[in-house]
Amino acid sequence: MVNSVSFHKYLIQLIGREVKQLHSLSGGDINQAFQIEFSSGAPLFLKTNPNVDRDFFQAEADGLDALRKSKTLLVPKCIAIDDFDGYHFLILEYLPQSTQRDYPALGRGLAELHLCSHDYYGWEKDNYIGSLEQTNAFLKDWPEFYAEYRILALSQKAFNAGYINRQDLKAIESFLYRYPELIPKEKPALVHGDLWSGNVLYTKDGTPALIDPSVYYGHREIDLALMHLFGGFPQAVFDSYSAHYPLEGDWQSRIKYQQLYPLLVHLVLFGTSYRSACREIWQPFS
Repeated sequence: MVNSVSFHKYLIQLIGREVKQLHSLSGGDINQAFQIEFSSGAPLFLKTNPNVDRDFFQAEADGLDALRKSKTLLVPKCIAIDDFDGYHFLILEYLPQSTQRDYPALGRGLAELHLCSHDYYGWEKDNYIGSLEQTNAFLKDWPEFYAEYRILALSQKAFNAGYINRQDLKAIESFLYRYPELIPKEKPALVHGDLWSGNVLYTKDGTPALIDPSVYYGHREIDLALMHLFGGFPQAVFDSYSAHYPLEGDWQSRIKYQQLYPLLVHLVLFGTSYRSACREIWQPFS
């Protein structure tokens, strides 16, 4: 589709510039990604997927817009969301990447992002984490929100798929019963929601930029816990974060409780290879 003559003509009408070439980009697990090169002017970034609803990309655009409005970290601008020949696609500002890494700037910017607050935990509409729908609502109580809209919903999906058993479900209920006393109370924070290392880019001079968000107002340790999974981040990021927005003491010892949500996401999406990591969190409470 993307290299067809008709799609190139469509892009010319949509963007208003002569398309020179589309370069396939690697790294995406869900979507096909391309750099749009024009005869003149800056390139753009295109991602497309024929297997998702249009609101999949709209949710991403809304999340990017929310992050950008926080005026904390660099976020690519949304140029267009549309459909062509059965494919949904999103066009974003293209951010050239650098080998430099300003880790303190990432920690500082994330702290500033988490200072953006709300009266309630949640979000005004459902969105996605990866390809999985993420259900949202507004609640006053974080443990209730975490249980109802994050853990219980996904554990039921995992059970229905045969990835966990009834004993696991009972252990999860016991964990959630104890969860409020394990986690310090925090005001709602605007979180990226899917902040693993692959969702941070570094542009010129090492400036960090956020992509692929799953935003909502949540407990800020959710982002920090996810940052310790799937590649991780250098200690300089967390040192800078703590200098600008100190965390409750011994926060590293409880990140596993906040990691249950992303691990359940991976269990539901990718199967039993993630089951043991999930069980390590809830089995001590069984």
